[in-house]
Amino acid sequence: LTQMLEPYAGQIVIAGALASDFGPTDRSLGLLAAASGNFDSAEGHFRAALELCGPLKALPWELRTRTDWLITERSAGLPARSWWSGLENELRVAGLDGAVARLRTSQI
Repeated sequence: LTQMLEPYAGQIVIAGALASDFGPTDRSLGLLAAASGNFDSAEGHFRAALELCGPLKALPWELRTRTDWLITERSAGLPARSWWSGLENELRVAGLDGAVARLRTSQI
């Protein structure tokens, strides 16, 4: 799957005529790298996804990417980053209740 997605790094995944938006391909690549235990590669992909979201003003995808990154690092037992502390509130303000639930579940 990683090899199939790599050519699309740096792009946003959209299926159909804007029927489904899956966000930055790099976010998916970050999740795949983390699932295989390659946290350095995951970090690089998550950073690339965030760099893509900023100029596009894609706040929901930026917040989802940060959530995935945080959950990935928590599950690996990595130390907290400074931006973790306000993430749950940012998700709430943006109306991303599903991401809030995922974040809370990852704390258990």
